Amino acid sequence: EDACRRIVRAMTTFPHLVQPGFACQWMQVSRGGWVVKGGAEGYLGAGGVGQGIGLAVKNEDGSHRGLPTLVLQVLESLGLLRAEELQALEAHRHPPVLNTRGERVGEIRIVQG
Repeated sequence: EDACRRIVRAMTTFPHLVQPGFACQWMQVSRGGWVVKGGAEGYLGAGGVGQGIGLAVKNEDGSHRGLPTLVLQVLESLGLLRAEELQALEAHRHPPVLNTRGERVGEIRIVQG
């Protein structure tokens, strides 16, 4: 078995060891259908296992805060996630913005421009 297949198998079998949060949840709900990894300075990369498709996203300001919202919109518009996957990741669609007291003061949304 080549190294790439071993890495994909390890990432999809143990997503909680790859990265917590959105990347882990996406790999869990896709049941091995996607490998996902965030990186430094607001990068996120994903590959559809056996689908011949990849996705790389960079948030210009270097934060990861809006990446899940953007990625979900892109994947949904391209028809790359099943309805149950979208439902399971719904909390990332419009996550709240909290102030220093933990009060909701807004939410993250994609602005069409």
